Amino acid sequence: MQTTVGRHTDPRQVRAALTAAARALTIALGLWMVASTWLWEQSRGSRVSARLVGLAIAVLSAVGFWRDEMRYVVTGLAIFLGFSAGGIFNLPNPPLANQLSVAFAVFVLALLPTLRPLDEQP
Repeated sequence: MQTTVGRHTDPRQVRAALTAAARALTIALGLWMVASTWLWEQSRGSRVSARLVGLAIAVLSAVGFWRDEMRYVVTGLAIFLGFSAGGIFNLPNPPLANQLSVAFAVFVLALLPTLRPLDEQP
């Protein structure tokens, strides 16, 4: 079955576009994590942790466009973000829900297989 996305009908181009979209969405989620720390009341430690982890997710996801291995580091950061929200900092409901949902989304996106064009596969 051949997939059509816009004018691209070549499966290799579609695979590369899906990978790029996943990486771009992960960058956006990392930046959202940084920006969202100003929306809710939370401890200084949890705010600093969320900003650092969000920034690391965004930067490493950007590097992931060239180095596929970065997705495993981003997966680890998503796990840390999820555990730190409830286990370490015991956040109130709005920031807890935000951090858990971002952590889950980043975790899923980072574990998507790399869909590079078939002629670039090792």
